[in-house]
Amino acid sequence: MTKIYITSDCHYFHKNILRYCNRPFKDVDEMNEELIRQHNKIVKPDDIVYNLGDFTFGSAYQAVSIVKRLNGQHRFVCGNHDKWLFDSSYNSNNAYREIQDELLRVGAPKEKIEWIKDYYEFKHNGTLFCLMHFPLFTWHHSYKGSINLYGHCHASIEHMIKGRQMDVGVDNAFKLTGEYRPFSLEEVARMLLKRDIVCPEMKDVMNDPWDKTDNNS
Repeated sequence: MTKIYITSDCHYFHKNILRYCNRPFKDVDEMNEELIRQHNKIVKPDDIVYNLGDFTFGSAYQAVSIVKRLNGQHRFVCGNHDKWLFDSSYNSNNAYREIQDELLRVGAPKEKIEWIKDYYEFKHNGTLFCLMHFPLFTWHHSYKGSINLYGHCHASIEHMIKGRQMDVGVDNAFKLTGEYRPFSLEEVARMLLKRDIVCPEMKDVMNDPWDKTDNNS
């Protein structure tokens, strides 16, 4: 059965991330190999993986060299450091074609990367998930209990988060599980659906819901 996983901020080939986030690796080669190992330990080839940005500081060729070794079918939400997703003219369509060509060249199916977007929503078991690299102050249907998943912050603001949103980056995974790995959608849902719904712009409506039978509302 196909499972869904979500991750962010792997920062493959990024030397300084070792110091910035106190990652316990001697160099980027060791970090890269351990991230790949922990990913493949839980993700199967037919699973779906959402990568919410800052996948690598390397080139498109280096990114493909990693992606081809990772289990799963990958869907990318762009981060602020994902220059590999764009060519020199910042034409993402051209970059996507070049990445697919490189996947084929190294013997991986071009469908290994299904798409590249800035933002994405999907429903699973009746819950709406809103995916972006950056954390959102409010998001689509947050007052109905939807979930915002993000990266970027490297586990630095989780103590301030009150509602149904979560840093799914590998540094937060390490903080919560002791492993630099993706989160399954099921474990994310188990954690977040227990939380209160927090939606500042709809606070009054949540406290005093409108009459949905009123045609003028």
